[in-house]
Amino acid sequence: MSEGRKRAFRPGLAASLATLAAFTVLVGLGVWQLQRLEWKQGLIADMRLRAEATPITSLPPEPLDIEDLSFRRARLTGHFVAGAEFHLPGRSFQGMTGSELAAAFVTEEGRGIIVSRGWLPPDKQEADARPELRMEGLVTIEGILRPSGWRGSDLFRPANDPEKNVWLYYDGDAMAARAGLEDPVQGLYLSLTDEPGERPLPVPLPPAVKLVNNHLEYALTWFALAGGLIAIFLLFGFSRGRDREERDAKD
Repeated sequence: MSEGRKRAFRPGLAASLATLAAFTVLVGLGVWQLQRLEWKQGLIADMRLRAEATPITSLPPEPLDIEDLSFRRARLTGHFVAGAEFHLPGRSFQGMTGSELAAAFVTEEGRGIIVSRGWLPPDKQEADARPELRMEGLVTIEGILRPSGWRGSDLFRPANDPEKNVWLYYDGDAMAARAGLEDPVQGLYLSLTDEPGERPLPVPLPPAVKLVNNHLEYALTWFALAGGLIAIFLLFGFSRGRDREERDAKD
């Protein structure tokens, strides 16, 4: 009986080689995703440590180490540049669509940086509609440093409109030029975690220290496909073997 079962499994050399090659690729992709998972978890942990570390109180000179400074907490003293505001539409807060308000800020040392003050409802978009939200004089702000510029594929990069002051992503260089900053920080902006003083608006939108981490799901998918491939290979081999035995019996 055991010999008959062995003879019944006849997948053929071509199918066996193709299955072996595909199985090796699928398992390799699964292992690669597990390696990516370990790397991503380490990166997230590092970002959280930087966000929870003691805030830096001054901006280092150019050129900046963007990777090292990203997601670092910063506490800066200086003043907002009058009239130098930027609007980023399409931002949501608690299910309500509004915009994100950014502004130019100059530190006591003379460094300029773009600051995300937070979310505004539709009726507070224009500066004239919110005179109570103006910040004048010397203030101390605190937030998280984030890399500016478009972070995705250039193919999907939206177009900012500096002339109309409509920004779909943070373009630090163009914003700094529009605000007339003399010594701007390159490649970073500051996202406030709290607005100075007792102000209900803008609502700070502190960045969550979170990265997309689907590598475990991807790894399981590749391993499942590898397992499915083996199951199909076995079914094919036994089916082909039985067909061969039936032909041999007829002959």
